[in-house]
Amino acid sequence: MISLKKLFTPVQSINADETKTLIAGQTEGAYTLLDVRQPGEYESEHIPGAKLIPLPDLKDGYSQLDSLKPVIVYCRSGSRSLAAAQLLSGLGFNEIYNLQGGINGFVRILHGYS
Repeated sequence: MISLKKLFTPVQSINADETKTLIAGQTEGAYTLLDVRQPGEYESEHIPGAKLIPLPDLKDGYSQLDSLKPVIVYCRSGSRSLAAAQLLSGLGFNEIYNLQGGINGFVRILHGYS
């Protein structure tokens, strides 16, 4: 059941540097890295360890995720992931982060671009 109040509660957005720090500070499996892009986008490039559930499939596919673990959601630039984070919040997930700038911003940080 979707909680309408939580659906409209702002979720926390974090930038690429904060995401890199968050991932580095946790053991693998302690969080979920969720890619909500389409399969072709994922195949082209994704953050290692990311689980793919395209945004249109998330309402049915969210049960594949552990609602007790922090979830870092990303897309190409941050718009779809924000919608996905809001949906997960409405579905009862408590610790959700939207990656601002999406994979585009994350890749720039990994390769040392500003």
